[in-house]
Amino acid sequence: MIRLASGGERLVKLQITIRWLGNWVALLLLSMFVAEGVHFTTPEVDPGATQITLALCCSWLAVLLLPADGGNKTRAGAVTLWAVASAAGFLILSSPLPFFGHGIRIYQLAGSVLILILLFSAVQSLIHTYTSSRASALTLFTLLAAAFIAAPLYLSVLAEATSNQTLVVDSIIAASPVSYLAGIADYDYLRSGWFYQHMPFGGLRFNYPAPGFMTVFYVITTLVLAGANSLANRPAIRRPKP
Repeated sequence: MIRLASGGERLVKLQITIRWLGNWVALLLLSMFVAEGVHFTTPEVDPGATQITLALCCSWLAVLLLPADGGNKTRAGAVTLWAVASAAGFLILSSPLPFFGHGIRIYQLAGSVLILILLFSAVQSLIHTYTSSRASALTLFTLLAAAFIAAPLYLSVLAEATSNQTLVVDSIIAASPVSYLAGIADYDYLRSGWFYQHMPFGGLRFNYPAPGFMTVFYVITTLVLAGANSLANRPAIRRPKP
């Protein structure tokens, strides 16, 4: 009986390992294809744009492909391990590209991918607490993430109307994780290509958020969300009947 149990445990561990490896390979392939697809029609892509797109794709897809299930404690450790593995995958995808010669910056971007995955996972987990299924939670998470990522697009009218108030414009830009990645990559995406032609930011005065400040802000937000999720999932204490 002991041998059968031991063999069953090994089989379960092997299945879990294969699932994780399969999801990790899928993450790398999908991130690469999506990043390439975004810039497919652009004849000459700036390396900074490629960095940001790949990092954002890895961060978002990592949450969708997260292979972790189970309780809060087990999931927390699995999410952290998955975030580290996904950040390592980003480095692997980035290594053959010309911008790898930028040195420490690519490692800083890998760190930002890890931070965003932890943040996105905390948001998705909290949403899952109040939804009926993981699919619903992932759908709502994707819509919420898209709302923040695209904030400079649909709030550009507000930014132009309040162009004399730098704080408002800076807040709109800082709301998007793309600006966080752009600050690390040192790439002014709001004054490049399509954004310069179709958005008003090219003629506005603004500042990108400081990467260090945003990293601390994201970490604190992740911890707060994790704490809120832990409280929401805490089993109710049964009071003794009088």
